[in-house]
Amino acid sequence: MLSTGRSLRRMAAAAAAAVALLAASACGSGGAGASSTALSVGIASNFFSTAWDQRVDPGATAGVSFRQFDGAGPVYEALRAGAVDIGFGSDISTIASQAGGADVTILGVARPDPKWLRLIVPQGSPVRSLTDLRGRSIAVVKGSAAHRFITAEIARAKLSVHDFDLRFLATADAQTAFRTGGVDAWAAWEPNAAQLEQQNGARLVQTAVPETAGAIYLASKGDIVAPGSPKRDAALAFTDAFVRTLDRLKADPQGWSQTLAADLKLDPQVALQFARNYTFTFVPVDDRARQDYRTTAAELQTLGIITQQPDPATAFTDQANEVVTRATAATG
Repeated sequence: MLSTGRSLRRMAAAAAAAVALLAASACGSGGAGASSTALSVGIASNFFSTAWDQRVDPGATAGVSFRQFDGAGPVYEALRAGAVDIGFGSDISTIASQAGGADVTILGVARPDPKWLRLIVPQGSPVRSLTDLRGRSIAVVKGSAAHRFITAEIARAKLSVHDFDLRFLATADAQTAFRTGGVDAWAAWEPNAAQLEQQNGARLVQTAVPETAGAIYLASKGDIVAPGSPKRDAALAFTDAFVRTLDRLKADPQGWSQTLAADLKLDPQVALQFARNYTFTFVPVDDRARQDYRTTAAELQTLGIITQQPDPATAFTDQANEVVTRATAATG
């Protein structure tokens, strides 16, 4: 997940050298746009490249390669540099990038299952509800989807963030603090929550709801699917196969979990919870998608993650809508 503001600048600086190397490599081989069929996709989780290995029509999408980065911030830095053609990241990461002036266009919208965001407490904790955590510490990664989730749930409970001790920690530090009793709860996401629930006895307090689960965006530098774009056909073919593949895997969580366990070296029960909860429903770019974008951008501005809200009218393209609609109908 992306940590924005000062953290975003630190992450971008740390990623700059790697991104520069990738961009130089792309240019040295004729550039990212040298082939109209080759497509480079930036991701922050190997979940997506593992899913792609199970794709439908592998022969028709053989030119796609994945590049994994340490967080969504570097993914969008790579998009800026032209080191990748498409990036897959949270709405928070995408909006923060656009608010920072990046020429990034959203071509696909995926709504995650709300159960992917989870407020958990250690085994033996007396806490049974969010209200019980008043005056107690909650670990959260600043600028992440979990940050927005916990602040929105606090507001839904008609409480204030000042009623809680929010501890802004990196993911690894939050996990350590949770395991060692350094915090009373963690606003986490899958598969981190699954590992603690299945292997350490952590208990779920609540999950997100559709209004606080956020969105995942498929985005490109500029508008890669605009009529006349040299990579339009490759990007649309990728989008079609990607949507159909994720839909197919969602329909078989048991089988998909076995692949995740083997490829990502996860405990089988952790993998099964991950497969069941980290699923997506792709939807067309429409008025609701733009309104959700406005709402999220306003929340991010309130949280101090961005200073100005990007214009939803220029943030999206609807050129992939027909492909998304057809792909979801094919597997639905």
